[in-house]
Amino acid sequence: VMDTVHAERMKVVPLRPRWAYPAAAAAAVAACVAIALGVWNVSLHSQLSGSQRLQALPLTGATGSVVVARGGQAELVVSGLARLATGRTYEAWIIHGQTALPAGLFSPTSGGATVVRLREPVRAGTRVGVTVEPTGGSPHPTRRPLLLSARA
Repeated sequence: VMDTVHAERMKVVPLRPRWAYPAAAAAAVAACVAIALGVWNVSLHSQLSGSQRLQALPLTGATGSVVVARGGQAELVVSGLARLATGRTYEAWIIHGQTALPAGLFSPTSGGATVVRLREPVRAGTRVGVTVEPTGGSPHPTRRPLLLSARA
């Protein structure tokens, strides 16, 4: 009888433990959450990158550039400017065609780059120029620009 029992194929159906089904469901939910968070992260990253796009306009006449944000806000970053005599100042201008709008007065920083936040936005087709003006600035440039950026 024992030989017959051993000769027959066993017909045993393995049963999964009771915790396997809830664990599988929890793993599926976690995978869906991870995928959703990944998609959300990529979406936020592309939105942030789009809103923070910067354009750097090189300068002629000095080392530096004009850094323009998406909305037109800009900063002039320049180094190597000489100190001016008493009664004189550097003035930045937004230049569009023959029109120049005053964009800020500044003095160079010794030993480093000077950063000037421009008061006027830099729009497509405009340039930034810098002239030497009397202290307090001028309503219009009194000289040709020492520095001139590329067009935005």
